[in-house]
Amino acid sequence: MAREKPLIALVIAPENFRDEELFVPLELLQKVGYRTTIASTRIGKAVGMLEGAAEVQSLISDLRAENLSGIILIGGTGAPAHLWDEPALRVLVQELAKVGKPIGAICLSPIVLSRAGLLKGKKATAWKDEKVITELKAGGAAYFDKSCVEDGLIITGNGPEAAAAFAKAFVKKLPEVGGRAGK
Repeated sequence: MAREKPLIALVIAPENFRDEELFVPLELLQKVGYRTTIASTRIGKAVGMLEGAAEVQSLISDLRAENLSGIILIGGTGAPAHLWDEPALRVLVQELAKVGKPIGAICLSPIVLSRAGLLKGKKATAWKDEKVITELKAGGAAYFDKSCVEDGLIITGNGPEAAAAFAKAFVKKLPEVGGRAGK
């Protein structure tokens, strides 16, 4: 029996996620052989800031660290209201960090990692906004004004323009699928 391909969760707000930050990593992950699931606080159609549509396949509360090879938290203006204080997401990223799986967060979503206590003593980036940067620093992060920052298995990106570099950096942290990850 063939072994099932590893699963990566891409977590979005149910409205106003940033389109490129979802679709660019999603395409790369699928290209290199990963299974993906788009997760949110509710199932069904989610609409991005640029009107792109995504079908939410999983509830955040149903995801389990042991079933995932990694997770990417997508930004956009919906992230503060729907992701920043989502208890199930906070617990999930903490569990993934404990078991040493890659965690990516881009744009406004690195705040989830900050509030989960995962950025203490870590280098990170996020959307360049005073409130966001202040919150990152309050969580113990060393903020870097760069498009993409890696610190161990935590990868952060600063916004939609960084989506491709962020996606490539994340994939390089994943275990290989048929020898193709990170290539």
